[in-house]
Amino acid sequence: LSAFDQLSTDTLVVFWRTRRLGCTLQMNGSLQPAGWTGVPVQGQGDESLAVVEPTNSARYYRLRLQ
Repeated sequence: LSAFDQLSTDTLVVFWRTRRLGCTLQMNGSLQPAGWTGVPVQGQGDESLAVVEPTNSARYYRLRLQ
């Protein structure tokens, strides 16, 4: 994972090098093996980024090799 950047008090940007890692971002409400879903990602040059908005419940994120 390359970095996190806070856009405002309500959003967070997660970005990573796409070509070097070949990963997708997934989220889940728990750390259990089932239930992981893809997060919408935008491409920008050789990086991928996702804008994450906070919620009142826990969310976990992972990068998964394709």
